[in-house]
This record gives sequence, C-alpha cells and structure tokens, in this order.
Amino acid sequence: MKVINAPTTAQVEELHGLWGQFQEEILPCYLSTSYLKQLGNTDIFHLPDLDVKDQVDIIEMTIALQTIIHLVDDSSNKQAKSGYLFESNKKILTKHGVSFPFEARLFELPEKNYRRYH
Repeated sequence: MKVINAPTTAQVEELHGLWGQFQEEILPCYLSTSYLKQLGNTDIFHLPDLDVKDQVDIIEMTIALQTIIHLVDDSSNKQAKSGYLFESNKKILTKHGVSFPFEARLFELPEKNYRRYH
C-alpha cells in the first residue's frame, strides 16, 4: 500500500509565493512588458493543479524554484556550473507539470538590456 502525504497549506502557499516572485520580480528584468503580456495568454504562468500533488512533489518543486531564483539573482554565479544547476532544476519543474520554457542563457543577459532581445 502506498501512503500519500498531502502538502500543508503553508507549503502550497510558499510555492505560489515563489512562483509569483519569479513572474513579477525576476522576469520583468529580462523580458519586455509586451512579451510578458503575450506569455500571459499562455499556460506558462500557471502552476499545475497542486491538489493532486503530494508533499514530496511540492517540496521538490519549491526547492527547484528556489534554486533557479537564487541562480538568477546571484550575479556572480554566471558560469557553466550554474547553467547545469538551472537545467537540472528546470527538469524537476517540468517533471511536475510546470511549463518552464526559459533557458539559463536568458538570465545571463545584463538586467534591463532585455528590450534589445524581445
């Protein structure tokens, strides 16, 4: 018999908070407002149904998103190792049904220079 542990409300709220932080604070530093609006009409900015996820899934997703946010925020971390970590954590998010089409190289661009690229 498999026992599934439901995540706590606090764990789900933490994941939603991190997802909001990524969308509202980080992406606008790298993508234009018009491009973000285009993306807003897709499934990219929506987390999967978290009610069907167990506690381990939520924890994995939270840690993966925390790691990606840290890699993007840490300007001294622009090396091959951070690219590998970014991609590894992106795979974790994708495994859990999160649409995450962003590549590590997007965040290697200087902040606020995004208008040149989008």
